[in-house]
Amino acid sequence: MTNSAIEDPAKWMVILMSIFFLLNCQPSGGPHQPILQGKGASTSGQNVSFAEVLPIFTARCYRCHNSGTNDWTKENNLRRVALSGVLVRRLSTNTMPQQGSPEAQAITSADREKLIAWADGEAGLAAPGTSDPLVVKDRNLSVIVRCSVCHGLNGTAVISGIPNLASHDPGYITGRLSEFLLPSQSGTMPGVIKQIFADYKLGFQIKNGTDVEFGQEAQNLVNFLARYFSNQYVNPPAEEFQKRHDALSDDDKKLFDAGKKLVSEQCVACHLRPDYRPRESIPMIFGQPAEYIRGRLAQFKKGEGGQVMPTIVAGLSEDDLKAVVPYLSNSHPTQAQPSQ
Repeated sequence: MTNSAIEDPAKWMVILMSIFFLLNCQPSGGPHQPILQGKGASTSGQNVSFAEVLPIFTARCYRCHNSGTNDWTKENNLRRVALSGVLVRRLSTNTMPQQGSPEAQAITSADREKLIAWADGEAGLAAPGTSDPLVVKDRNLSVIVRCSVCHGLNGTAVISGIPNLASHDPGYITGRLSEFLLPSQSGTMPGVIKQIFADYKLGFQIKNGTDVEFGQEAQNLVNFLARYFSNQYVNPPAEEFQKRHDALSDDDKKLFDAGKKLVSEQCVACHLRPDYRPRESIPMIFGQPAEYIRGRLAQFKKGEGGQVMPTIVAGLSEDDLKAVVPYLSNSHPTQAQPSQ
């Protein structure tokens, strides 16, 4: 992998879209199915049909995965997730259903085994010692495809409540990945990142309980992910964000204006440079999904999620926070006034 190739988003989009074409194709007459991982968590050899697992997905997953391409009662949508390897990893590591949810408490080991068996069957996992010509062997590309199942190939989230990764500063992405690896971190993303590091046997050390030191291969992957997503642009374009604004109710437009004033005064200095990128180790906050922004602000208000933001948010009223959400979620960075 050369730096010039990594830093050319158009080139990578062509490559990754080709991979997604393979993931969604239906080979005719051939023995192979496209797969991303050369292994699975199921060794039962069961031949499970979608009709058998549909009631489980409906009962245990539908509350969160219920719309658009994220509707897991639709076989094609769910097959895409199975092919990516995400389904097996999250089921086998108990990170899905989300820990603490009613679904997580109700799902049984038999349910998990059946879902994993179906996913393995869809992926056409090769027997030990054999190979499949469509296996994605490049580690970096494989991890990007894993991420894109939720965060999108261009870093624009395809699942409700999931953050966009596009245009974050690379240092922010690196910092978040490091944070997810800490023993104190639990939940979906820490589980996914820790599993990826385990899958590829990537070394790292925890120092002083809060500092992560990566081995060389781990550092290479982290650097690649940070560069890839930081080089993506906030999507959709500004014109579409303007249409979102125009469609707001009169009350929401008043909130939008109040949020714009507050963000201009208190947030832009760090979050938006003249080149419409955030400063070093700072996230891109413009164009993020409303649900995600609302959740992060609530986390900061409770004193969680770092040191800087909880301190800033502590000084904001509930009305302030309510106004920030419609402004940031309906604004493209090029529509804001950057800090000089």
